[in-house]
Amino acid sequence: MIKARYEEERKQKQAEYEEKKTAFEEKRKNKKPRGKEPKPPSAEPPDKKQYNFTDPESRIMKAGNGSHFEQAYNAQAAVDTETYLIVGQLVTDAPNDKEQLNPVLASIPEEAATPESVLTDTGYYSEKAVKDAETGGGPTVYSAMAKGSHHVSVADLEKQPLPTPPPPGAPIKEQMAYRLKSPEGKALYKQRKQTVEPVFGVIKEVLGFRRFSMRGKEKAETEWSLVCLSYNLKKIFKLMAARAPKHPAATAKQHANALSAHFRAYFQTFSCFARPLPLLLDKFMPGCRQCGVLTPTDCQEKAEFALACYLIGAQPYSYFLYNWGWKLATGPLVDYPEFKKPLGPPKGAYKRTTPNGWEFTREFEHASVWVNTESREAKITWR
Repeated sequence: MIKARYEEERKQKQAEYEEKKTAFEEKRKNKKPRGKEPKPPSAEPPDKKQYNFTDPESRIMKAGNGSHFEQAYNAQAAVDTETYLIVGQLVTDAPNDKEQLNPVLASIPEEAATPESVLTDTGYYSEKAVKDAETGGGPTVYSAMAKGSHHVSVADLEKQPLPTPPPPGAPIKEQMAYRLKSPEGKALYKQRKQTVEPVFGVIKEVLGFRRFSMRGKEKAETEWSLVCLSYNLKKIFKLMAARAPKHPAATAKQHANALSAHFRAYFQTFSCFARPLPLLLDKFMPGCRQCGVLTPTDCQEKAEFALACYLIGAQPYSYFLYNWGWKLATGPLVDYPEFKKPLGPPKGAYKRTTPNGWEFTREFEHASVWVNTESREAKITWR
């Protein structure tokens, strides 16, 4: 098992060795190169190689600032620079990011984003990865080729002449150096740290996710997907609040209008930034003071509107729970006859009667649903 794993690692190191060897020989043609000559990887695995019997798919990786090692997976995320939403994610067992540029780009669904530029740190850079990413009209890659200082020098503050564009067909390394030194490239690359680093900071410090709880790469991928989804929901909520109109909540009616506006803004924001989710969860407390104090009879009369809103957007694995309260002996305190009627499967997705209106219809096997979320009217016709 250790030998089979090392063989995959050796192939990668062999490719890196050949690149370094070629560069070393090019330098030798002009003058004696500095440093030691690259050495090929060993054919046999080193004695320090280990195998984990608890989670065989995980790998030993450097943690923190590289001062210690942990048994881990490598979680990746692609973040949109405008909305700070995670648009692509994956989990790999590779200890470094050298070969993860194209897999991360492939993880971005077309419905979520079509990137024009990609900003990565030096860990993702290799000439082959950049070339593969840009082939066939792919996005332009901006990637640091070496670790730089985090401090500003005097030279950085002085006015520098504009860099000379490389000739056509120049090596990837020359093209990348020009991109990063150009005014446009500098302005664009500054967004990398202020975009992706805060996202991982929120996931660790706010969501409290610092380690995987399940074993196996497939389960780790599922767990990471849920973490990214949780982050996106928090971010979408803030985007929703920024886009929704502000209404003073001096009265119960005004507050209800504000809640309705937030409801509409939520779905409008979600349609702009993400794909439709297969799970729809919503909560409505009929007796809360925010919506005005309602009696059990009021709650029963308003059940049709709440049920219609749910049926318009219901998808597989979603459910609807609406009640005034329960008793252990008798069950619900208020009976809702419409909940007992056969509904049948939907005949398709909901339809909007007008392009910019808030009137929707949807057909089921045993019912027709109509709802106007702006006027808070609804009608369910049972067959």
